[in-house]
Amino acid sequence: MEKRIYPYLIKSSTMAGYYELLFDEGYELRIFNKQKDKELYNFFLPDVNNFMFWTFNMDNKAEFEKLSNDLKAPICSDYDCNILTKGETEVICFSTGICLAITDDMEALEKLKTYEERQDVQEINVRETDSYPVATDEKEKYLYSIQLYKMLYLNKLMKLIQNPALFDRVRKSYVDFTTKVYNVKVTDDKGAQEKLLRWADDFDLEKKYVALDNEFDLLYKNNKINDNQTRQKITMALCVVLLVISVILLIGK
Repeated sequence: MEKRIYPYLIKSSTMAGYYELLFDEGYELRIFNKQKDKELYNFFLPDVNNFMFWTFNMDNKAEFEKLSNDLKAPICSDYDCNILTKGETEVICFSTGICLAITDDMEALEKLKTYEERQDVQEINVRETDSYPVATDEKEKYLYSIQLYKMLYLNKLMKLIQNPALFDRVRKSYVDFTTKVYNVKVTDDKGAQEKLLRWADDFDLEKKYVALDNEFDLLYKNNKINDNQTRQKITMALCVVLLVISVILLIGK
């Protein structure tokens, strides 16, 4: 069976707990090295390296590896993305709760998804059985994963924005996503840029992004209208109260 990429969701607020679970299951954080992984480091631009491969900047690998799993986990949860491996299985987890399992081992996949804080991936319009191709070339594998992540997270934001109580939080997440990921140039490699555009078309990224942007505009305007109406009602209520008080004072005289 060939390796595929399988997306799944973990509640974003519980990522530290999930990382601890992965460490307990024998997964290890992949620590990238600027010399050993020089080709990968030079392929992606700095913003992407900082977002996806923070371990390029890890000062002391030995000290990190000495830590207990319950101390490693919160460190990892402070970063936007972590890549962990166990045997031939690789897991890419983002702080947003979106995870990508790259494997040909269905038993390992089921274990990865067996977590009490797991969410149903169908909530973001992805079938439980959906999987995606994985390239043998490492650079292309991560390149494709970036575009896949964009699609999945846009779906997640579109789902979350349907809850009016989450509007401010989702808007902040949307701005962070736009500045950190969506509008960031990934690489200078011309061939890779063409692939990114092709995959963006495959995933309807621009269509999804525009639809989400329009949804935010509409909700923002509605919120403004509601705020104005609320202020008008409060003003009218105060006027009525003042009028009643004035009448009472006049009668009292």
